[in-house]
Amino acid sequence: MNTEKELIKKRGGVKAKLTQFSTYLNIAKSSDKLSKLQANELKCRLEKIEDLYSVFDKLQLELEELADDAEERYNERSQLEGQYYELVSQARTLLEGQLDPAHNQVGPVSANCDTHACATNKQHLVNLPKVDLIPFAAMVMVGDRHGRLHKARLLLDNGSTANFVTDRLCTKLGLVRRDTSSTVTGIDNQATEERECEASFSEHTSRNADGRFVVTIPLKESPDVLGDSYNMARRRFMSLEKRFERDPVLKEHYTKFMQEYIDLGHMTENTINVPQDNKVSYYIPHHGLDFL
Repeated sequence: MNTEKELIKKRGGVKAKLTQFSTYLNIAKSSDKLSKLQANELKCRLEKIEDLYSVFDKLQLELEELADDAEERYNERSQLEGQYYELVSQARTLLEGQLDPAHNQVGPVSANCDTHACATNKQHLVNLPKVDLIPFAAMVMVGDRHGRLHKARLLLDNGSTANFVTDRLCTKLGLVRRDTSSTVTGIDNQATEERECEASFSEHTSRNADGRFVVTIPLKESPDVLGDSYNMARRRFMSLEKRFERDPVLKEHYTKFMQEYIDLGHMTENTINVPQDNKVSYYIPHHGLDFL
């Protein structure tokens, strides 16, 4: 078993890789539009970073088990996880912005529902008729930062919830630019994975006798890739038990919360003590948080 010093050193390597990815991402964000080569490189780097989280989680879990007071370790986990999720979200948003602009051209918009997708669970889905929404345009005079007026074309769409300006007009008006992070998509501008997800939801969603919705979530890969989750979850649980010994109030709140989940039927006791060799199971590690 690694010593605490060795674990901290290995975790430092994870932090260094996150910092390198952050530097690369800032350079990529400075480009108006990524080339195909840049987009592919960003995608490869993102996949490596996404795989890095499981390494960090394993190292951090061992550090939490070794610590007499794991509170500081939990704070370290929260800080690095926040940095990780922010970087991954920014990278995904940047890649989504590289979609073919032809899909985002303004024009008649139609809302319809595929007949096959709506065939299942008809009592819960609505088949919308085709509706054409016509955009309206107007010529207006717009003042720049110095008060001078410039002629510009304004596109009015009653379905829009955001305002956009072209790069050329922004430069012409001398507008101040600020970095932002948001996702913009057009209607029916879905990736293959998104369409498959929607089709699966339509096909497998149902309601049970209690009126609750039941959704079957498909796996993207074989469940074998989940690996040995039992021992990791068990170590996390034992670390949580040690924390409860030091904090009886947290233990009381945690126990009440779990009992409420059982009473409401949200979870049941697992009667299998260890994972079976012929069946893939996944055990989710967790730790309790007490919000004031």
